[in-house]
Amino acid sequence: MKLLPKFFLVILLLTVESASWAACPEGTKNNYKGECVPAADEGNKETEKKTTRAVQEDWPQFLQRGVNSAWFRAIFDLNNPQELNDLDLEIIREAGFGHIRLHLHFEGLAFVEDCVPKGWWTPEDESRRCLINAYKKHSKKGFNDILQSRSELVSNRVWQKYQEAVKRITDAGLVVMVTPNDFFQDPSKRPLKLMHYYLEKDKNFRHLYLRFWNFMTQELAQYSEDQVFFQSVNEPRFCPWSDQLNRHTPRLNAWFPYERKILETMRKNLPRHYFVSSAVCTNGNQLFAQTGSPDVDVSKVLRVHEDVERVLYSLHLYTPIVFSLQGVSDIHMNRGEIPPIKYPVDPENIKSVKSKIYDRDNRDELVKYATYQWNRSAQERLARSIANWANSNGAQVIITEWGISRTNVSGPNTGPSHESRIAYLRDRREALEQYGIFWTYENYQQWTGLTRDYETDRNSPPGRFPDPNAYDALGMNTDFFNTLYVNCEAADSQEIYPFEDQCKLGDFPLDSASGMTIHLGEAERTDEGFWREVDVTLRNHGSVHFAFDVAFWGSGSRANPNWIALYFKDDALPSIDISKMRECGAKNWMVKEKNGMKRASFPFHERNHLTRCLYNVLDGRDQKVMKEIVEGIETIMAQGTEGEADADYWKKIATIIKDNGTNVIQ
Repeated sequence: MKLLPKFFLVILLLTVESASWAACPEGTKNNYKGECVPAADEGNKETEKKTTRAVQEDWPQFLQRGVNSAWFRAIFDLNNPQELNDLDLEIIREAGFGHIRLHLHFEGLAFVEDCVPKGWWTPEDESRRCLINAYKKHSKKGFNDILQSRSELVSNRVWQKYQEAVKRITDAGLVVMVTPNDFFQDPSKRPLKLMHYYLEKDKNFRHLYLRFWNFMTQELAQYSEDQVFFQSVNEPRFCPWSDQLNRHTPRLNAWFPYERKILETMRKNLPRHYFVSSAVCTNGNQLFAQTGSPDVDVSKVLRVHEDVERVLYSLHLYTPIVFSLQGVSDIHMNRGEIPPIKYPVDPENIKSVKSKIYDRDNRDELVKYATYQWNRSAQERLARSIANWANSNGAQVIITEWGISRTNVSGPNTGPSHESRIAYLRDRREALEQYGIFWTYENYQQWTGLTRDYETDRNSPPGRFPDPNAYDALGMNTDFFNTLYVNCEAADSQEIYPFEDQCKLGDFPLDSASGMTIHLGEAERTDEGFWREVDVTLRNHGSVHFAFDVAFWGSGSRANPNWIALYFKDDALPSIDISKMRECGAKNWMVKEKNGMKRASFPFHERNHLTRCLYNVLDGRDQKVMKEIVEGIETIMAQGTEGEADADYWKKIATIIKDNGTNVIQ
C-alpha cells in the first residue's frame, strides 16, 4: 500500500519535469534560474574542450574577486590578535577586492560555555580534548540543548564578536561571505574534522546545524544582498581519504539533498541574497589534489541545485599541492634542507629536489607535478575543465580557496622562491578569469598571505606589510601603494602595529619610483663604449637585473653615442623569444642564446620600429617590467649614481632612453 503513492509521485514529477523542459526551444535547456540556455553537446568532446566562458552580466562585481580572512582562525578567540585593523580593510578595498570570506568558528559558537573560558591561548591538544568531550556530552542529548532559540544565538559571545566583524567590514565598503568552519580534528576520526564528522554521521547534529542557519539568517537579514552572502559550510567531507580514490566514490548523493535543506532554510529568511554551494571532498580539493592532474572532473564532487536561484558553486584548488603547499608541513615539502620547487616546472629542478627526498608520498607528488607539466598551459587546462562543467550546467563557479605558500613560510629558505610564487599567482589568476571563474584568494595573512614575507610573529611589520608584487600578479590595483609608506621595517617602534602610526595611507605621498631599491655596478669602459649592470627591486615586480649598453663607434662619440640599449637575460624577461625577435630585424649579436641563457638588447638611442617590435614579442608580464623600468629609468640612474663624478652623464643617458621609450613602450 505504501509503494503505490510513491510510484504515482515519481510519475507526476517526471511529467512536470518533462513539461518544464519542453518549454525551451530545441538545443537548449532550463538552467537553475529557469532560463533557457544552450544544452551541452555530450557527443562532441572537441567542441567541449574549446568552450570558453564569459562572466555573466547579472552577477555583481563584488562576487568576482575576494580574499579570505584569518579573523576567527584561532579556537574560540574572543580577543583575536589576527583580526584585521582599519588599515588592512583599507588596503583590501583600495586594491579592488570585492568581498572578504569571513570564517565563523562553529565549534566555538556551539560549545562556547564548555570550552571558551580556557581562552585562545589554550594549547591545541587541550582545546581538542575539550571539544571532543563537548561533542560527546551534547550528542547524548541529541544536541537539543544547544541553540534552541534565536535569543541564545544573539547572547552568544562568539556570535557577538562575529557580528562586530561583519559590521566593521561592511562599514568599510566591503562585502562579507559568511562561512561556518571548524578547525580541530579528532585523532580517532582522521581525516574528518570534528564538526564534519558529526555533520556527516549524526542526523541530530544536522538538525542543530539547520537551526543555526535559521537563526543566523534572521539575524543577518538586516544586511542587504550587496553587503553579505552565505556559504553552506566550509569543505564538507563526504569523501573517504585514500590514495586509491578510484575505489571510493565521493558521497555526493549523501551531501546534496542535505545541502538543499540548508539552502531552503536560508532562503526562507533571505529571498534575494546570494548563496554559495560547497563541493564534497573538502570542496573538491581532496579529489583533485590526489590525482595531481589539471583535468579535473567537477561532476564527481559538485551538482547544481537547479531550481534555487542566485547560487554560486564553490571549489577549492590547491593542486598541485607539492608546489602550492611546500614548506607548510612535513607532508608538503621544503623545510630548508630541500631546494625550493620551481614554477613553471623545471626538469633540472625536479631532478635536484627528488634526489633529496626519501619520503615515498612526497616523491610521488613530485612525479605527478613533473608528469603533468605544471605551467601556464596546465593552468589553462584546469580552468577549462571547470568552465566546461559550468557551461554544461548553466552555473557560475567560484574558487573560494586557492593560494600558494609564502617565501620563508616555515623559516629561512622554506617555501617557494618569490619569482616562482609570483609566476604561479599570475598564471592561475589569469587562467581562472579567462574562463569567467570567480575567486577568493586564501589568505590575506597567514601562510599564503599577500604580505612581503612570512614571519612567525604575525604582528611584526614584515609579516603584515603588503607585497605589491603579489597584488599585481592577482591583477589588483597597485597605484595606491604610491601613497603607502614603504619602509616600515626600519621603524623603531616595537608596538604591535607600528605602521598604524607611521604607515597610514596618505601620510607619506611618494613619487612613482618610490619603493625601488637600486644597486649599480661599476661602469666598464671599452674602446667603443660603456657597459653597466643594474639590480633594481621594482615596486610591482620584485628583483630585476639588466644592463646599460652604450656605444660610440664611427661618427659617434662619448657625448653623442650612436647606440644606447637596455640588455636583459631571460631570468629577468622569461618570454624572450630569439626566433621571433630575429624576425623583427634584430641582428644575431643583439639576440642570442648561450649556455641555455637567452639574451636580448633593446635599442633606445633613437625612436625606431625595431624596439617596438622586440617589445611586442614579450608577454604581458614582461612588458610591464620593461615599462616600469623605462618609466623610472631617470630616477634609477639619479639614485644609483648619486655622488659619482659622472652622475650627470648617466642622467643624460637615462633621459634619452625615457624620451625615446615613450614612443615604443605602451
